[in-house]
Amino acid sequence: MVLNSKAKNFIWILFLAVLEKNIFAKSPEQTPSMLVRVEKILERNIYKKLELMVECKARQERLFFSTVAGEIDFISENEGEEVKEGEKIISMDSKKAELLLQAAKLNLENSKFKFEANKKLYEKDLLSYEIFFESQIKLSEAKLDYEKTLKNYKNMIIVSPFSGYLNPVQKKIGDQVNQGEVLFHLVNNKNCEGKIFLPDIFSKFKKNDFQVFIYNKEGIKNKAKIISIANKISSNGGVLLKIEIPQNIPVVDGMIIPIEIEYENHIGIIVSEKSIMVDNDGTYLYKLEGEKVKKIYIKTGERKDDRVEIFSDELKKDELIITEGFTKLSDGVAVRVLK
Repeated sequence: MVLNSKAKNFIWILFLAVLEKNIFAKSPEQTPSMLVRVEKILERNIYKKLELMVECKARQERLFFSTVAGEIDFISENEGEEVKEGEKIISMDSKKAELLLQAAKLNLENSKFKFEANKKLYEKDLLSYEIFFESQIKLSEAKLDYEKTLKNYKNMIIVSPFSGYLNPVQKKIGDQVNQGEVLFHLVNNKNCEGKIFLPDIFSKFKKNDFQVFIYNKEGIKNKAKIISIANKISSNGGVLLKIEIPQNIPVVDGMIIPIEIEYENHIGIIVSEKSIMVDNDGTYLYKLEGEKVKKIYIKTGERKDDRVEIFSDELKKDELIITEGFTKLSDGVAVRVLK
């Protein structure tokens, strides 16, 4: 078959085009790498967190009643404020109480002196048994009288048995008080405890298996002491937890405050949430291996802020994973890391 000139030209042009394509075609190694950003896998202490509210109860609280009748002649200036242990709070007929105590003390001292003197004379057979025995009886009576007077004195001149907050006294100087009337209320707010019922899973926990934290007004995290945790579920449901409120947390009796419980603490690896992808087969991310990426399926755990705990036997601390540049990214693709 003889080709005309037009057919020859067409074949020649087609041949040149194919030749040019083969000459200038790029090998797979010359294919441009995809641009990505990476970050390291981090290792952190990881825990589960439970946020609850707890009511504070004073572990030292006392309502004081009058055990004697009398006229109030002193009330502490610190009512409505903190008072120290041993600080005088209120008194009734204090001058009378002091005079009676002094008289009882003097009578006791005289009785002791007479008894000791009579004892020496009796031991030397210079005194009859009847007189010695009488001095012994009087000493016993003087001791009982002093103890009774001292108790009465303490009921008339009352001091704080512990440091705490003195609620405002509902009496004033000059008031006549009868036996049995309420005098004042004292609460130790610096030694408060909180009680709360936790979810049933905590019935298997011991005190060292979790931690309780409370934030002060400056936002600083304070660890609370765990007093006890029940080892069984209560009849009303839940596991009873008792904690001691840290003394630098300003609370009052009956106050409700937020707490955080951290449990199941462990060391794990975390990645940025934006590095995690999902397809029909599960959750995965891309790990940088040399100049290529490897698709690795993972399990996820706890989340905090923008970080996620991950589980995989193929990943470990400080390895690099892809965080940006996922467009057209697939397993085995060559990449170039943006600085």
